Amino acid sequence: MIRLAHPKFILLLLWVFACSAIDSKAMADDKESPLYRHLQAQAVAILKNRSEARLQLKSAADVAQISNSVREKLKQSLGPWPEKTPLNAQVTGSVLGAGLKVEKIVFQSRPGHHVTACLYLPSTPPPWPGVIVPCGHSANGKAAETYQRASILLAKSGMAALCYDPIGQGERVQALKPDQKPLFSGSTTEHTRIANGSLLVGLQTAHYRVWDGIRALDYLESRPDIDKNRLGCTGNSGGGTLTSYLMAVDDRIYAAAASCYLTNYERLLDTIGPQDAEQNITGLIADGMDHGDFLLARLPKPTLMCVATRDFFDITGAWQTFRESKKLFGASGFGERVDLFEFDDGHGFSSPRRVAATRWLSRWLLEKNTPITEPDFPIFTDAQLQVTQSGQVLNLPEESSVFEINGIKAQKLTENRVAKTRSQLNSNIRQRLHLSDLIVPASSSNSVLMEGQILKSFYKTGDGFELHALKCRIRDQALLEWKSDTSEMPTTLIVGAELTPDQRKSGDINSILNRLKTEKIPIPDGTLILLDLRGSAPNGKKTADPNGPDWREASLALLLNQNLVGLRTSDLLSVLNAESRTSRNIGVIALGRSAIPAIHASVLAPEIARYHEVNATESWLLESGKPDSRLHLADIVPGVLADYDLPDLRTAIRKP
Repeated sequence: MIRLAHPKFILLLLWVFACSAIDSKAMADDKESPLYRHLQAQAVAILKNRSEARLQLKSAADVAQISNSVREKLKQSLGPWPEKTPLNAQVTGSVLGAGLKVEKIVFQSRPGHHVTACLYLPSTPPPWPGVIVPCGHSANGKAAETYQRASILLAKSGMAALCYDPIGQGERVQALKPDQKPLFSGSTTEHTRIANGSLLVGLQTAHYRVWDGIRALDYLESRPDIDKNRLGCTGNSGGGTLTSYLMAVDDRIYAAAASCYLTNYERLLDTIGPQDAEQNITGLIADGMDHGDFLLARLPKPTLMCVATRDFFDITGAWQTFRESKKLFGASGFGERVDLFEFDDGHGFSSPRRVAATRWLSRWLLEKNTPITEPDFPIFTDAQLQVTQSGQVLNLPEESSVFEINGIKAQKLTENRVAKTRSQLNSNIRQRLHLSDLIVPASSSNSVLMEGQILKSFYKTGDGFELHALKCRIRDQALLEWKSDTSEMPTTLIVGAELTPDQRKSGDINSILNRLKTEKIPIPDGTLILLDLRGSAPNGKKTADPNGPDWREASLALLLNQNLVGLRTSDLLSVLNAESRTSRNIGVIALGRSAIPAIHASVLAPEIARYHEVNATESWLLESGKPDSRLHLADIVPGVLADYDLPDLRTAIRKP
């Protein structure tokens, strides 16, 4: 008999396929970005060296040394952790169904920051093993059908399952409109917007998400009906990401099964690219780590990779990671404790992967190795699983969103900063932006004169990246015929012009001159250079993405322990070094977002005699706690507020 799929399951499949199509189209655009390709090449070189080094490990002692090293690196990257404060956990209700009981739980992972969860309890006598189930990117979080079914199956198999809402999902949306609807169109957007303020204070989105999981384990440990020596974790997609992180950094997780996430970075970067902010741990690739290290950090604890043949998390990369992990676990004498389950379908916690994860956890937590099947059983409505009265934790008294927590941290860092000398500030800038003490002057090439007035050319920076530029001569802000003489004339660099393709093709600079005249920005007679810093058009792309058109490039830069502010500041310094050979009067005019790298360059470069900005970000501090901040990921310097803010740079420029 042919059985029709449940309508909700069909909708889920359509959503997954739509997401895959969107990701594929976005990456098709990204791969045309010279900046993405430039960063990708750096990452691949590091990853190949790492892979070769891992596969050369032979002895159990060598493997154990690397395992301990990567575990500590991951803890440092995701931390520092806050103090463990009282959970103040409450059971707000319960429901019965499917032969089990579900308790509705709320606890505080940090003071004034609540986590909503459902605890699925078996019908067998306690104590039970406890399994946390972090959700993937479902709008309704823990109430999503696939996570309900996973939790119910675990409970029916004799394990208590705590499925909790991640930030941005279910009852834990961190930014609401007045009508109580989410401010952002999806949880992935909110996660990346959270990254802006988190990075400014030296944290990241994953820090908050992992800490919630650590406190969820604390809650399970606090219950007398849970055996705290038999704890596990399983999740899918975004929950597979969190499972991978949690199983690597929390030693209490004995058995784990991560679904539809683990691949490797080389294949990820060549397919869908970096995803939302929680999936990009700052400096991870630069530190010589890859997805396989989430498994290696756990050695010798039992770990299962659940993968989909047609997932957009690449199956080839998954098998490469599994081969590496199997070899390293085997070299340590625990080859049976890592395995891979593949099913020929697409992205999602489908029944075959739920069954595989449950059987794996049953094998290691219950010491049962018997077949498990998933029968059809009723699930609960969203309303039945609602933990809070209003359906959103933001409506609880004195609740603090992650945005607000970041804003408070930013304010404390600002208050604790001490005044710095110009030399100290320069040192802080170079450290935060990862700038070399020696900036190689850019070389100019491939110049083409357009209609006798505009010179189209390229600058090649010290790391081999090409920057597009338009040059012209002006008098009284009117264009003159181009003359390539070497006489000293004032030179003005304009960054952030963002000309349209038609304006760029025709060399239409008058629109920028008119805008500057309106803004009353003075431009001396001489040479004018419209410079595109890396990642900006035409070196990049223009989209309406709320995280910015270059969020993937910014994410990849962070994985490499770089940031686009630093790379773009380096670009400007490189061009300034080149132009200072023929001009002793150089000015910079920065428009919009380009003001952030431009103001850094203006502090560092003594050859800049004039600096003006238009529509610039006033302060990172003022934007740090805003859900609707104007900042994009490309505007962020990790940890910077511990050292300085944008007003400090403006003050430094004004000082002699």
